[in-house]
Amino acid sequence: MNEPHASAIAATAPALSRRTFLGTTTLALTALATAATDTAPKPPPFLTRGIVLYPFDLTLTDWPARAQRAGLTTIALHAARRLDVLLDFIRSDAGQKFLADCARRGVAVEYELHAMGDLLSREYFAQEPAMFRQNLDGRRVADATVARHPPRRWTSLRAKRWSSRGS
Repeated sequence: MNEPHASAIAATAPALSRRTFLGTTTLALTALATAATDTAPKPPPFLTRGIVLYPFDLTLTDWPARAQRAGLTTIALHAARRLDVLLDFIRSDAGQKFLADCARRGVAVEYELHAMGDLLSREYFAQEPAMFRQNLDGRRVADATVARHPPRRWTSLRAKRWSSRGS
């Protein structure tokens, strides 16, 4: 075998000083760490961060301040299917103060209702039962919500409904 022994290579290679070794190593590690870190600005994980409250939750009048301190961007007012409850609150002095406090603090206000039962009139059940959900027995029922994949007739029914209103 004509390969040189490791000790012969070490003896002929120029020696690195500690200063050169540490400087080179530090530079290399810094370059690797910088390359591994994405320095491009990232959007926040959620653009909207909020809480859902009922109007009766707002008897604690400091909700806008709490939301702001928690880093929330939105308070959603919810009243199940009771639009009148939301309207009564918003029109009240307490509701107006709440809206003004939210606006002053940059907290958006949204309104949430379970409205599908009102948006799809039950009168259409007789004409087009396929627009309505099936119960566990496989029968179409006009009780709660619409079918997951509504039929194409929706467009024509919507057109009839709006034309009958004179719009």
